[in-house]
Amino acid sequence: MTNQKPTGIDVRSEAIRMLVRIDRDKAYSNILLADFTKTHQMTIQQRAMLWNLVKGCTERRLTLEYNIDLYLRDPANLPAPVYCAMKIGAYEILFRKAPPYTIINQIVGTVKKMRFPGLAGVVNVVLRKIVSTGLKLPEDETRFGIEFSVSPYIANLLKDSYGDERTAIMNAVFRKRGYCVRLNPLRTNAIEFCDSLADAGIGHKTYPSLPLCVEFGDGISPGILPGSDKGFFHIQDRSSQICCEALAPVEGDLVLDVCAAPGGKSFTLAENPGVCVKAYDIHRAQPPV
Repeated sequence: MTNQKPTGIDVRSEAIRMLVRIDRDKAYSNILLADFTKTHQMTIQQRAMLWNLVKGCTERRLTLEYNIDLYLRDPANLPAPVYCAMKIGAYEILFRKAPPYTIINQIVGTVKKMRFPGLAGVVNVVLRKIVSTGLKLPEDETRFGIEFSVSPYIANLLKDSYGDERTAIMNAVFRKRGYCVRLNPLRTNAIEFCDSLADAGIGHKTYPSLPLCVEFGDGISPGILPGSDKGFFHIQDRSSQICCEALAPVEGDLVLDVCAAPGGKSFTLAENPGVCVKAYDIHRAQPPV
């Protein structure tokens, strides 16, 4: 599986398109990535890179925008694809620790291919500034929010709740990690699923207390997992799965999920035989659950 030949997909260009949709349309990164993975043939490496770029730039959005805006006179007037290209470049330089000048050349080339050749020089200058200065953070009360890409409201809430421990908490949140999936017991079972993973040489971890939870390391794209196109699982972190296990609805129960988007817990609860789940969300932009 590791010797697959690269396809013709330009991963960075696709990541830029997704970031534009996330910014412009308030689209969900996990839905965009899952849809693209199902409809396009990519190697394992390409899929892993696409997920890393889109998820990473989304999680580090405020940090990246702060570092980019330091070197721009009027960021709002830049075309969205060019600005998102700079976010990808800054993310790879600052957080993926990729060879900086190789990344700059690739991002500049991508901007030119996107029909913005007149702005390639601006992209080049901004990314070179970021290479020379490194990660920059403000020295005022906004520092925590910029460093960890959280709103002032969340920053203050964490301060009120945890005091100085909030920094350690957020460092743990951003520590390099993999992800978990919740198996759909209506389509597969843990033994068969894990056997197929072993046959494919895909490393994973299971938890006796959560028999339908399987964890994967960073870099393993969900799109390469067995049954990814057959409803064998959905992505869901352990804490969410623990919540569903704690609720433990039984046949005949009615569950109301009033903050449902994007629907992970609703799906998990609905997989219990005989349980009725009604899912709602206040945001009309969210897809129906």
